[in-house]
Amino acid sequence: MQNLIQLIHDTNYQEIISICSNLNDSERYETVDYLKSLDIDKDILKQNLFLLDGNERDKAYAKRVFIDKCYNFALVACSRNYSDIKNLDKIQYNWHFNSLQSQFASCNIEALIQFYSLFPPDYLDKFFVELTKERFNRIDFKLIWKLHEKGWLALKEDLFLRSLLVVHMFDRNTQTDADFLFENPQAIKKVLLSFYKHEMPVLDISKWTAREGFVCKKVVEYWTEVFVILLEKGFHFDREIVPNLLQSLLNHWKKPHLDWHVRILELFKPNQEELLANQNILFAILGTGNPSLINVAINKIHTIHTLNGFEESNFIDNFSLIFTNEKCAKSILIGLNITEKILSNNTFDYSENLGLLLMQSDAKVQEKAASLLVRFCKKESLQEIALPYLPYLKQKTKEILSVSEILISDEILTNIESDKHYKEVNIPQTWNDLFYHLGTCIKTKSPLDTDLFFEGLNQLQNDIPTDYVKQLQPFTKQLTNKFWNDDITRCLCLFVEAWTTNSQMKPQKDFNTIPFLWNKCDWMIQKLKNKNGLPLLSTPTHEPFYVHPNILIERLLQYEEHKTPLHLEDLIVACNRLMLDKIDTSSLELVKKLKGSYSNALQYYFGVSDEIIPSEIDLPLWTQITRIKNPNKEFPIFETTKAKDIPSVVKPFYLGFYVKNDTSYWNMIMLDYNWNYSWFNKQSMPKIDFIFYNSAPTKAGVRSTIPYQLSLNPHYIDAFLCKYIPSNATHNEVNEFENCSIPLQFLLENNIKIHHSGWIYIATCLIFEKKISRDLAAEYIQIALIQRNENLTYLAEVVGKFIAQKYAPINRLIEYFDKPFVAKSIQLFQHLVLEKCIEHFEIKDLPTNSKKVFTYYEEWATSLNLEVNKNLLGRFK
Repeated sequence: MQNLIQLIHDTNYQEIISICSNLNDSERYETVDYLKSLDIDKDILKQNLFLLDGNERDKAYAKRVFIDKCYNFALVACSRNYSDIKNLDKIQYNWHFNSLQSQFASCNIEALIQFYSLFPPDYLDKFFVELTKERFNRIDFKLIWKLHEKGWLALKEDLFLRSLLVVHMFDRNTQTDADFLFENPQAIKKVLLSFYKHEMPVLDISKWTAREGFVCKKVVEYWTEVFVILLEKGFHFDREIVPNLLQSLLNHWKKPHLDWHVRILELFKPNQEELLANQNILFAILGTGNPSLINVAINKIHTIHTLNGFEESNFIDNFSLIFTNEKCAKSILIGLNITEKILSNNTFDYSENLGLLLMQSDAKVQEKAASLLVRFCKKESLQEIALPYLPYLKQKTKEILSVSEILISDEILTNIESDKHYKEVNIPQTWNDLFYHLGTCIKTKSPLDTDLFFEGLNQLQNDIPTDYVKQLQPFTKQLTNKFWNDDITRCLCLFVEAWTTNSQMKPQKDFNTIPFLWNKCDWMIQKLKNKNGLPLLSTPTHEPFYVHPNILIERLLQYEEHKTPLHLEDLIVACNRLMLDKIDTSSLELVKKLKGSYSNALQYYFGVSDEIIPSEIDLPLWTQITRIKNPNKEFPIFETTKAKDIPSVVKPFYLGFYVKNDTSYWNMIMLDYNWNYSWFNKQSMPKIDFIFYNSAPTKAGVRSTIPYQLSLNPHYIDAFLCKYIPSNATHNEVNEFENCSIPLQFLLENNIKIHHSGWIYIATCLIFEKKISRDLAAEYIQIALIQRNENLTYLAEVVGKFIAQKYAPINRLIEYFDKPFVAKSIQLFQHLVLEKCIEHFEIKDLPTNSKKVFTYYEEWATSLNLEVNKNLLGRFK
């Protein structure tokens, strides 16, 4: 055995094969057990590598790698069948490992081939398949190809291809792989050239040696260079690769993967005959919707459209598939030139298809389509074709078509009744209902479901079964598994834990997004202990989270009747959620019955009194209801209170802002007080007691907590919205993407009105990098203008400053102007935005594409019959 250890230490493969091939079965098993008991460092290398340093340690580790390979080879050399190989399995550093696996990763190929020549394996196919089930197992393609050539390993195209194309870190070289493939042309034919059939992980980033040196790039770069080297070496590729690559572009794969196929295709320089023979594939690519592929296809089609055999009718049919694609303007123009030639020599009626192009935002596309319509469409049909697209048309397009714009009055577009209809909600009435509702609550985390659960439990205290702890176990497991997901789940988890263990809520200092919910959980625990079934004041009575005024007063009267103190924050949230448009004469009579310290505030809120009488105890309540009742009013009466410096208390909530242009980062918005907690803004947020909801005293939440947080103050939501303004409008991450969509969806779904600086949030979303945010912001603005008839001059001012100060590129704003709005109020607002942009432009520092703003401003003025502000434009001439 000592002799074998020395041979492993010396990496003497020949002698190891000689010894192991002559062992009988019992000797083999004994040798395997002995080798498995060894420690490579202690028993073979005979060094403690951790005690070494510098070059000595580096050399020892390098030597250890070779010894480890030889050690595992010795174990394989003692095996004869699949059972023997499986006996080599072991767990190493929590990873399943096998000695033959190490040989597949990297080994002395000649030695392994020599050994298998003595003992031909019948288990490699099975072992290879098992090995490939784990994506990150290293498999040396050179080895498996040699094993295949020897007849010991069957060719499995996709698995062989994966082992070839996956480039693990550090140990691959483009020149070496290209040389091997060049010397093994069957490997190219049978494996490499099948890459067009399979979506492989070539988009991964890896590190390897390229011709330019050691690099860290995507693997597509690796294989592009290998193809280049093979072409330079003169390898003769079968020209079938051209139609194969073209066909592969129709696969539903990731765009970067298909873009790589395009780059490989260009390496082979398809000729006109090949393109003409595969023109149907090029036509089919037009239907993929992928702009980069469409651009490639159109350019290829352009090179063959004059050749005999070009299928004009097939092209015409497929070309229209790209007419609504906003990112293919250049390709559409090329295709229209081809179409013009076809229409000149044929009698195709293509007018309806060309009409679709009038929806394109690109002016040149519109103008070209319009000119073709004028040329090839019957005059009596031209107006009928153009009419549906009038809202999309640029001024010059209208002139070409000789049509005029129709502006629709806002009244025609207003379909929402002035009176809101709220759906009454039902609190769980039985334990089974409550049990089922808890599951819904955990799933949806909605404000309504969450609050109805607590009120249901509150009213069913006398019906809680004795085995409730056991019944709650499935929910406890769900909550525990998702404990760190969000504050709603955490609150529910802590509540259920305190409830089922008859303990107090665990103190938590980091519930800084919705502390109200933690407080509600704590109140509920006390209610259960004290058998207090009085209702929670803020529990919604109507969807989505509102409280009817009469029911709120009735709840307060119950507290007064039982002489039970209430929680001020619960009352404030209830007032925040009040259905203000449901206050009627019965509400006024009810509110007069109140006797508590809060009665003056509620009577003012309901309109019984107009006197503001803040006390130290009820000050947070007064600051809330005064601002909600009179959003635009100033309240100097609070200047003598401790709340005088809290934003929104004395004056409406308006934040100052500017855009910081920094060459080190993107252009970033700077809000007063660092309201959105930007890491680069050194200003400190004012310390505000979390009970002053109009001033958004809590931090921004995550996806699932945002609706609950915003539901706590729906009537004056501006300060909360400003918490969700991202620092920059470009190169954001998931949180920022959600911040510019989820609060906006909340506003739209619940018809929430913005009053003041909340419009900064809308302005940000209107020019944010994600299109969904831009679309939602445009929809919200439309509702504000048409259904609420609001004056959005402030919003136009904010957008104008953002664009002028380069917070976001002008093209994103231009997208808003290219939407097909027909309401005059919207177009007047858009004209105002353009004017504000120009007002804030700096002559010596104009944003990129500023010419578009000037052009659109003049077009909008002409379309709306407004005078162009020549003094404003004169500054820039």
